[in-house]
Amino acid sequence: MAFFSSVPVVDVHRENFKSLWPGLMLAIRSCSYIALDAELSGLGNRKNLLTRSMEERYHSLAEVAKTRSILSLGISCFKVRPQPMESKDLGLRFLAQTFNITTLCSEDYVVEPGSLKFLVDHGFDFNKQYASGVPYCRGVDKEGETEAEDSQTLRALFSELVKSSKPVVFHNGLVDLVFLYQNLYSQLPTALPQFISDLCEIFPAGIFDTKFLAEFEARMPASYLEYAFRKSQRANAHLATRGQQHVAMEFCQFENSSSVGFHRCGLPPSFTIRGGARGEERKTVELCETYAAHGHCKNGIRCPKSHDPDAIQDADDQREERQKRKRKRKRQKRQYDLKDGSPNAKKDKDEDDSCHGDREMDDDDEADTGKDQDEADTGKDQDEIDEKKESNSHGEDSEPKSAYGRGQGADILKIDQGGNEDSSTSLGQRDAASPQKLPKQTGGHRAGYDAFMTGFVLATVASNVAGRSGPSQPTDRETGQEFVQAFGLTEFRNRLFLSAKTVPLIIAKSKYAKTSQHHRQKMKQLGINPT
Repeated sequence: MAFFSSVPVVDVHRENFKSLWPGLMLAIRSCSYIALDAELSGLGNRKNLLTRSMEERYHSLAEVAKTRSILSLGISCFKVRPQPMESKDLGLRFLAQTFNITTLCSEDYVVEPGSLKFLVDHGFDFNKQYASGVPYCRGVDKEGETEAEDSQTLRALFSELVKSSKPVVFHNGLVDLVFLYQNLYSQLPTALPQFISDLCEIFPAGIFDTKFLAEFEARMPASYLEYAFRKSQRANAHLATRGQQHVAMEFCQFENSSSVGFHRCGLPPSFTIRGGARGEERKTVELCETYAAHGHCKNGIRCPKSHDPDAIQDADDQREERQKRKRKRKRQKRQYDLKDGSPNAKKDKDEDDSCHGDREMDDDDEADTGKDQDEADTGKDQDEIDEKKESNSHGEDSEPKSAYGRGQGADILKIDQGGNEDSSTSLGQRDAASPQKLPKQTGGHRAGYDAFMTGFVLATVASNVAGRSGPSQPTDRETGQEFVQAFGLTEFRNRLFLSAKTVPLIIAKSKYAKTSQHHRQKMKQLGINPT
């Protein structure tokens, strides 16, 4: 389905964690890659996360990870589906299975009022977290966690993810990686080179960062997660409409499960019919320019202006069309001047080449800290922290009610392969009747849905890169590292976006840095022999 209107998200908590364990294992072990996202209790002093020295930045982030906690963990597993031989459809098919795991650190941890306020404003249920969050302990494994009778724990789940050796994808992922390492893997190394060396062995198939892809590959006007997802979703729909290679999503059907919620994300009717909103519709929407550029606004859900992602995209499309016309006029003028031998021809060409067509943004627009909107609004004045937080890298979506099937997770069953939205729900029909200008939702962020958005962005990049050399017809054997090679993603592998930096952080082993002792012990415990 190139046009999907909702995404099923499985809600995992302490009461159903073990019953859903088989479904989680099946999804992780059979997928092509895994998208991850985490909600955190805080990030400390944001200025420490923007220091010029990467070693100092890592030390500050490591200290924060040792005292804060993960509040929820999003896992979205994407599996490439083979295309039937007789099919002429150019849709690159992916099966996505998404989980939102509510977590609860069993040790004391710091909570930052601003971060918690943001999460409450967007529907995070702290009563539910404290009542039914899946418990875990930070740092090295505690006694008993490695025993067979306690093999189904949150840390054991992360260990299974490591043992799967699948590519992992994040959005602005450095903070996520540091927190996941400290909270669910082992004690963080003391130095950044050791941390990088450990990551190379923990995720041998590669780490991908969709913020890096949005900034440096897709060259999007903005790169916060909600924007990157919506931009990719709309571009993918255009490709499908024109009969070109695109991503076609499939989802499991869940029958009568009280633990599965559907996050609505359908494109508005005006887009599917006309490719964008009509001019008169655009004029009725007053956009919040701060949110449009950065993915966050200090007024949050109380902002009187629109945060509608489609209105933002329509405004960008309109701006891009104006700039295209402007460049076309300049080219025509330059050609005319060249014929007449005008000395202004070269000057016009230089000006034309310098026109990028991106949204006009502030000079501090590269100063994103490692997290997105939810940890960005921590009660500090936006001008004081002087940083752009993305809207979704660490936020929560609408309250998902999820479960990976009933009983022992056996009914992950049916695959919706039709052209309709979801045969198990009428949300697709309701989406078509919804107004184009969407209100700001109080349940608009969840780690599970953020993980899905992240994984979808990578799927569209894989489809686009593979499509440059002709339509791709993968098989279900293309998993793990084979997926990276089959879709030409090697050049984007192991490059993490860095806030306030013009180059990414390269995840590569150095001959001058050994892996950490805690990591070596953990790998031995998991029975993994790194190559």
